[in-house]
Amino acid sequence: MTWSLRGRGPEDVPVLADPGPPLGRPAGPATGRGVRVCVVDSGVERDHPLIGPLAGSWVVVK
Repeated sequence: MTWSLRGRGPEDVPVLADPGPPLGRPAGPATGRGVRVCVVDSGVERDHPLIGPLAGSWVVVK
């Protein structure tokens, strides 16, 4: 988020993404097991009015 987004909603922030190929019918119930997610961010402004409480953060150093 950036301070320049104050007063704007999600529809004002275009996000371009490639949805990939169409998905087939699932073989069973989806659990999310084994899925890893990584969000790379340069930082969070804890006091930004559009950001909720920050649950936690980690620093990864190679």
